[in-house]
Amino acid sequence: MPVKHDVTSDGGILHEGLGILTGAECLDALRATYSSDETIRAIRYRLVDLTAVERVEISENEVIQIATIDSDAVRINPDMIIAAVAPADVVFGMVRMWQAYLMEPAPKFEVFRSMEPCREWLSATLRDHA
Repeated sequence: MPVKHDVTSDGGILHEGLGILTGAECLDALRATYSSDETIRAIRYRLVDLTAVERVEISENEVIQIATIDSDAVRINPDMIIAAVAPADVVFGMVRMWQAYLMEPAPKFEVFRSMEPCREWLSATLRDHA
């Protein structure tokens, strides 16, 4: 299933993965999110919700591409924050690999097993960056 993409009222982007998540879907969603430098500069945070992902079909090369695209975006918007929620072990491991491949400058990025601590961290971090 494709990645759902929503713009929040507070300057965030919510990406929600559903069912079987592929690398191509993740890359397409990321490219749409980072469509222009102006769009990138307007993003306060990205929240990647992977709680409904049943299986991932993402290669290591695709994870590297995702991390590279994020790193390039952070060069344009160094204040962007990324938070991910991944309760399943395999999905959590994939997100940690994504986090490990981020290049400098790396965004402020945390991964969580459930939504509540993620939202608390995101809220506190956004307050600190205000």
